[in-house]
Amino acid sequence: MWAAWKIVTEAADPWLDTVDEAALLTFSKFGKPVKTSPESIGTRLLRTTYHYWFHNGESQAIRQMLGHSKLPTFVGDIGGKAPYSMTE
Repeated sequence: MWAAWKIVTEAADPWLDTVDEAALLTFSKFGKPVKTSPESIGTRLLRTTYHYWFHNGESQAIRQMLGHSKLPTFVGDIGGKAPYSMTE
């Protein structure tokens, strides 16, 4: 699964690298006949991120219930390594 995950995420990177603030507010089109997504690209990206977080939490809970130890922390030292900052 890690190999598949790497292939999928690397395939998405070129598109994600083109997304700017304006693009996050647009709505994608799909299907035949063509329909417009009810959610903006930005909202869809948030939904996908939260979906992954949800499943990550589930997997951590299962591992805890199975008695696994030394489980990784989800966020880690975000304040030290990647604090929020505004750029202009």
